[in-house]
Amino acid sequence: MNPKDAIMDDATTETDGPDLDLKLSDIPTPKSAASKLAAKANAPKQKSEAATAAEISEIEAAVRDYRVIRTLSETATSVVYKAEHKRTKRNVAIKVVYNNAAPDNALIERARVEIDRATHLSHPGIARLLDAGLTSEGHCYLISDFIKGISLDEYASVHKLSSGDRLSILTKICEAVQYAHQRCVLHRDLRPTNIVIDGKCNPCIVGFGNAAVTGVDIGVNDDIAKKREFGEFLAYKTPEQVEGRSHEIDVRTDVYSLGVIAYELLTGSLPYHVKTANPKDFVSTISSEMPPKPSAVKPALRGDLEAILLKMLEKQPEARYQTIASVLTDFHNYFQERPITARSAGAFYEFRKLASRYKSRTISVIIIFLALLTFGVHVHNTTRATERKRLTGDIERAEAKATNLAMQRDTVIAELANLKRTASSAAKTETQMTERFDSINAALAATRHEAAAYEARAERAEDISDRSERIAAYFPNLFDTDFAGRLIGKDKSIQFLDESAQRAALDFKDVPEIQASIYLHLAAAYQNMREPGKAAALAKTALTIFREKFGEEHEDTVTALNRVTSALYQDGNYAECEPYARKLVDSAIQTYGESHTRTLTASHNLGMTFYLNGKLNEAGEILDPVVRHRRTVLGPNHEKTAASIHALAIVRFEQGRQAEAAELFREEIAALHDETPGGHWHIADARSRLGACLTSMGEFEAAEAMLLDSLAELKDTFGESHDATIQAKSRIAALYRAWGRPDSATPYLQK
Repeated sequence: MNPKDAIMDDATTETDGPDLDLKLSDIPTPKSAASKLAAKANAPKQKSEAATAAEISEIEAAVRDYRVIRTLSETATSVVYKAEHKRTKRNVAIKVVYNNAAPDNALIERARVEIDRATHLSHPGIARLLDAGLTSEGHCYLISDFIKGISLDEYASVHKLSSGDRLSILTKICEAVQYAHQRCVLHRDLRPTNIVIDGKCNPCIVGFGNAAVTGVDIGVNDDIAKKREFGEFLAYKTPEQVEGRSHEIDVRTDVYSLGVIAYELLTGSLPYHVKTANPKDFVSTISSEMPPKPSAVKPALRGDLEAILLKMLEKQPEARYQTIASVLTDFHNYFQERPITARSAGAFYEFRKLASRYKSRTISVIIIFLALLTFGVHVHNTTRATERKRLTGDIERAEAKATNLAMQRDTVIAELANLKRTASSAAKTETQMTERFDSINAALAATRHEAAAYEARAERAEDISDRSERIAAYFPNLFDTDFAGRLIGKDKSIQFLDESAQRAALDFKDVPEIQASIYLHLAAAYQNMREPGKAAALAKTALTIFREKFGEEHEDTVTALNRVTSALYQDGNYAECEPYARKLVDSAIQTYGESHTRTLTASHNLGMTFYLNGKLNEAGEILDPVVRHRRTVLGPNHEKTAASIHALAIVRFEQGRQAEAAELFREEIAALHDETPGGHWHIADARSRLGACLTSMGEFEAAEAMLLDSLAELKDTFGESHDATIQAKSRIAALYRAWGRPDSATPYLQK
């Protein structure tokens, strides 16, 4: 008998005694632990008695309250000792897991939480974990109840258990695992060697907490492949475990491992067989290959039991049973001949399961059904002739009645045709009257709407007139003789505007709409004086007043929004300008409509704001419809249409869409030629930008002629130091560099 990692001996089982505090995070890790652990893991299996005594002494020094009696089992990765509590004489099992590197603090912290939960498990099917910690060399140890018995696979082999007995044991194991899951504890390393059958034929699960300190549930590597128990170790692991997907490990992981145990227990073989020791072959087999159907190994398993096993062994966690409780439910349904959830519940399947549960009643029902069927056939045959005779008479009477009805039908059809003609004429008249009525109602509604609009315009005009008179009367009062004498230079002018704003705030505090209108006039004056910051602040105050007074969709509010946007744009504050520009477009659409010139101007400005904020895609999306609308509303040669085409062309160029940008620049040049036949510097600038597009498209000769001509015109207009002239030179230098003529580019480079 090879006990592997199971905790077994001839002694009796003991489950009493107090719980001990966890020590896993209390023992410091020595600085030299890594080197000692590596030597430990690589040491040969044959040890001297002195070495064994030294290890036992090390273990006893770590556990303190326990005395090691003897070694129970040993593998390449762990050793299990039988020990007793020095004071209570309670027998326990101490499992020491060798580490091949210094313990990871994160792993220790995670292990501490899981082991803390495991120590509170109290179930007859679970070997209780009493304590855990680290030895002085950094090896993890776990102290648990000492169990008398043999492993599950050996028990089933030795005692030649029937399928029913094996299922009974499986059910008890599932109940124990479900108990642990209800208390948020996963095992993650379920296999037959971790399930011990005691002297009363009851299963007891050992190894809770082992996965927490060893990380056995995460990945497969070459070190694992070298271990002696590699094949039997991985056979019970889930696809998510062997692939290292630790974030997917949950209760469904234990469901899968129990499925492998159940498959092996009921068929006598594992669901997977890999001939090589290559870790990749194991991972590929477990992750992708479906196991043989249990019925192919053992035909008696065909049906519900096979469906349960295959559902537990699904590759994807979401396709398995989601809880152990669901597995137990299907096992109980199987025992009671009820339908299981692992199979689709068709009507025949439901009837078959019902018949299996109530065999005597089902036979009685079938006999009664057959008797009734026989009686029905007899009654049918005896009454068939009489029924046929009666039906013949009914047919003759029906034919006579049908002839009479046909004559009546012809008369009704003729009358119906006459009525249809009359109804058609009446319907036509009704339609005409309805159309006239609808037309009159529509005209009346339009007239009322127009009247309301005229009334609103009249009120608006009267309000504007009254406001303008008061503003016109107010401004001259600001220019008294003494102040006019002091109004010299920009600083004095700005001082005058500041004082005017302060006086307006006092003089019209009871008439906020006039106060706001004055603020807008002063904001415009600030902008003319190149003080956009002060203009923006004053315009924001006016905007707040108009919003509170009239709401968002009012001309005064739109006018104030426009002034705020203009001031922020002039100030170069494009980030703050953007939300105001967005709101201006929305308000203009609601107030004037999408195609109104004010709406198009607001949309154009928003597109330019997007461009200056580096949002090329948003700029292109809003400028493209502006260009289309301005072509329709203003005409293709209007200066505002040309301005929007110019802006969209720049955006397309920056987006790397040079062909589109070139066509737009050509359209702009043509429009400017028609509008200003004598020439204009805007044409030269557009030609220079078109030359840059041609350079990007590889049309160097055409680009050269266009760039040189436009540079000459810009020089004549602005001189050498103007930004437009400098940019034109840089485009020529870029052309020659792209053309492979760097010497020609030298005269145009900035010094």
